[in-house]
Amino acid sequence: MPQAASIQQLENRVAKLLKRCPHRLVIQNNKAAALRQDEIMGAPSDPIDFDYLAWSDLQIAYEHDWPTFRRLKGHPETMNHYLWHWGILWDKGLVPYPWSRELFGVPADMPVEDFLPALTKAHIIIRRDMAAGILPEYPSYREILAIARSYGFPC
Repeated sequence: MPQAASIQQLENRVAKLLKRCPHRLVIQNNKAAALRQDEIMGAPSDPIDFDYLAWSDLQIAYEHDWPTFRRLKGHPETMNHYLWHWGILWDKGLVPYPWSRELFGVPADMPVEDFLPALTKAHIIIRRDMAAGILPEYPSYREILAIARSYGFPC
């Protein structure tokens, strides 16, 4: 899927522009998801056998069910929840409440590249654990920090 592979390159460039972590694109089998089977078929650059599927059964998504802009744009409350991972907003002091450098103890002069990857990884782990029923609700900021520190959060 050469066109889909180039979408990953675009994702990487957009992430760099927005100073956020790039997300890996995957091909999902919607038919498998409906049957509660593993829906991830691989990355766009992987050799994938499409012989038994219709194109309408497939979609390109982000790994770890990270929401795409298409999924966010119709839901402003969900969009606001994910704006924190755009590093450019941290740099400009525009990251939405309640996310802030002060809340997480991040010095004003620390580059976002030094702390945002650990926060992003913590968020992915939290979402995974919530989906699995391990966490009943979104954790407090102290709990988020504890998880982020295990992934190299420097503060």
